[in-house]
Amino acid sequence: MITRRLALGALVPAIAAALGLVPWLLFRDELPDRLASHFDLSGTPDQSMNAAVFLATTGALLAVGAFLCVASAVASDRMPHLMPALVAFLGGFLAGLGGGILAGTSLSQRGIDSWREADAPWWVVLGAVLASGLLGVAAARLASGLPGRPLEPVPSGASPVMDLTSGERAVWSRRLTSSVALMTALGLIIAGLAGAAFLGWPLLLLALGGIAVSGFATILVRVDASGLEVRYGVFPRPRTHVATSRIARASRITVRPREWGGWGYRGSLRVLRRAAVVLRSGPGIQLELRDGTVFAVTIDEPDDGVALLNAEIARTPAFSGGDARQGEDGIADGV
Repeated sequence: MITRRLALGALVPAIAAALGLVPWLLFRDELPDRLASHFDLSGTPDQSMNAAVFLATTGALLAVGAFLCVASAVASDRMPHLMPALVAFLGGFLAGLGGGILAGTSLSQRGIDSWREADAPWWVVLGAVLASGLLGVAAARLASGLPGRPLEPVPSGASPVMDLTSGERAVWSRRLTSSVALMTALGLIIAGLAGAAFLGWPLLLLALGGIAVSGFATILVRVDASGLEVRYGVFPRPRTHVATSRIARASRITVRPREWGGWGYRGSLRVLRRAAVVLRSGPGIQLELRDGTVFAVTIDEPDDGVALLNAEIARTPAFSGGDARQGEDGIADGV
């Protein structure tokens, strides 16, 4: 555990700092006094910074990222159980972004006489994004193994088992709609269409964003012998399916968005080992999987669904070997 904390709080920030500072120190004498800091859509530089200010700006990104990594490593047991990994991901991402921008600028603008001669090669942008993403994922993976503040104990009787006879099959389903998400989606669609008509087509992106939000405003949760499935909006994809053979236990819980990082699809089973579909505060179903990961979904009146899942778990052979994510589809682990 100490090694994991040290890796998160010290090694991740050190890698980000080395990524940016090594090229800077090697090529500082070959850089112009002012550095191109912004490019227009054609790749022509249109803003610049003094080299010292540029170093301070990217250094600030690095420092904020390092602080978040240290905070996650030191105070994980005082954060809700998903928050250490989310904070660590943000910290690793910001630190990697600061280091990546500094390194990319040092490598791409060396040897030019003026910042106006700079260009924005694709590899600079790609490298900075990859560096920030990889460090964010690495930090989140390290933090996911740290103890967070435990959830409130599951009340006695919150994991009922339905009485099914041999060979009897049952299906349970419930639909849940978030009025807030629906109104947000409608507002974005109207604003996007109106803006595109009067101000220009790029504002259609708002309407597309509204359509995307609408897909998560309604969920259908279904439980049968195959496991638990979550479908989103009216679209056939994406969807989340967790096979019965992967589930160790199903429980009725009270979902609190702050414990899962907010609303929407939160977390990642692959990276954070925790994920949830959160549309509101209130009752929901929590699945404790056999590989130690946890998946939850908010849904009304979940008791019969939980009881059916536990009944199917009791008569399903334990998942053994193979793909640890078998049975999942769509965005189940895509966020």
